[in-house]
Amino acid sequence: MTSRVEPVVLATDAAKEQLETNEMVYWFSQSDRSTGRTVYRNTPTGSDQGKVEITRPTGAILPTASSLNVYQSFSGFSSVQSWRDAIAEVHGDLSAGYIYCVRLLNQDDWPWGR
Repeated sequence: MTSRVEPVVLATDAAKEQLETNEMVYWFSQSDRSTGRTVYRNTPTGSDQGKVEITRPTGAILPTASSLNVYQSFSGFSSVQSWRDAIAEVHGDLSAGYIYCVRLLNQDDWPWGR
């Protein structure tokens, strides 16, 4: 039996646009969340926007400029500082968290309807 992977909420326009344009976004969250196939939403209770697969390429990190720099080009943000500003706005601070890789899936990549 597999556990359910909760939907991912992409709360910033930059992250949503990156995913929808390039089919992949690096996303920061302070939550140690589940990974696997799921859907993404714009708000926690909003409608499903698309099907994605989430992986976590790192352990817990502090969102410093040096730790985010390698992921910034696929974050949707124009600079590491603008990404850090968004992290602080969404989470209220710059505490440790995780980088997640969110990849948009094609309908054919999803073996079950949702």
